[in-house]
Amino acid sequence: KAEQTMMLAKTVSRNQFQFYVASVDSEMRERKLLEKDLSEAINKNEFHLVYQPQISYHTGSIIGAEALLRWVHPSRGFVPPDLFIPIAEANKSIIEIGRWVLEQSCQQISQWEKMGYDLKVAVNFSAVQIKDSAIDSLIFSTLKRFDVQPEHLEVEITETGFMENMDQAVATLSAIQN
Repeated sequence: KAEQTMMLAKTVSRNQFQFYVASVDSEMRERKLLEKDLSEAINKNEFHLVYQPQISYHTGSIIGAEALLRWVHPSRGFVPPDLFIPIAEANKSIIEIGRWVLEQSCQQISQWEKMGYDLKVAVNFSAVQIKDSAIDSLIFSTLKRFDVQPEHLEVEITETGFMENMDQAVATLSAIQN
């Protein structure tokens, strides 16, 4: 029971303590089921992106969008990102999910470019993705595959990702920028 409680505390946040209560067992079982379902979500087409528009204060026109990942589970319904993203980061499935988000975003950018829209789309990357040494080549190859101009993709790194390993985050950002 102590190990389960420790694992639950670690999944919520680092530097956290947790007391064991009977609900910890059910919470851990629920988390394991969600983790299993998450591993199958891409293959079952349960993810989709929504695009939050970015509007120019001066002109009132749409100048870009932020790609936001959504998961609609077949039996649970909408699963909030703040629930499934930490699980995906912990089990490293965020790398595959992030690749899917990047591909879908670039495909959308390509469609918008062909329609004559000059929009920048922001895509969030987690600390786990930034630690991947091949992230820059993945970004460039995806841009090339969908024939997207690099200036139309904005890479955003979550604050925790930047703070966990600032040197690596800066090096990755520099490689992507160049």
